[in-house]
Amino acid sequence: MTPDPRAARPRRWAPWITAGIVLGITAGGFAATSATSRRAMDPKGVEIESLAAELESQRRSLDRREQTLAAKEQALAGMETRLIERGMELDAKRAQIDQLRNTFDAERNARVTSVIKSVGGMKPEPAAKAVAELDRKLAIEVLRGMPNNKVSKILAELPPAKAADLVTGLIGPGRTPDLPKAPADPTAPPNGAPPP
Repeated sequence: MTPDPRAARPRRWAPWITAGIVLGITAGGFAATSATSRRAMDPKGVEIESLAAELESQRRSLDRREQTLAAKEQALAGMETRLIERGMELDAKRAQIDQLRNTFDAERNARVTSVIKSVGGMKPEPAAKAVAELDRKLAIEVLRGMPNNKVSKILAELPPAKAADLVTGLIGPGRTPDLPKAPADPTAPPNGAPPP
C-alpha cells in the first residue's frame, strides 16, 4: 500500500487554527467586558439609556393618566345618566303639579262662579253686606263677574272707603278707568275767552 501524499505533508495550518481559537475565545471575553466598560465611558450611550429610561417613565405616566381619564369619563357618564333620570322625574312631578293646579283652578273658578250667582241674585243692600265680608281679592273677582249696573248698586251700598278700595282693585292699581268724556257744556265760553 502506498502512503497517502497528503498524510506525509506536515500540517502547517494546525497551529494557526489553534491560535485563532484561543484568540477568538479571549477576544470574545474581552469584547463582553469591554462593551459594558465602553458604555460607561461613551457619553452617547449613557444619554441614550437615560433617554430610554425617561421615555419609559413618561409612557407609564401617560398610561396612568389615560386610566384616570377613562375612570373620570365613566364617572361622568354615570352622572349624566343620573341627571337624565332626575330630569325625567322632575318633568313627571311638574306635569303632576300642573294637573293639580289646573284641577284646583277649575274648582276655584266653579266656587267663584257660584258666589257670583249667589251675590248677583241678592238685592243691593244684602249683596253689599256679603261683599264687605269677603276677602278683598275674592270680592274683586266676584264684582268683575257681575254686570256693571249690579256692581254700581252694590258699591253704592258699601261704606265709601271700602267701595273706593274695591273700585281701585277693579281697575287695577295705578290705573284710571276708561270713562266716556262728558259732553261739552254749551254754556261754557270757548277756550281762552273770558267768562260772561
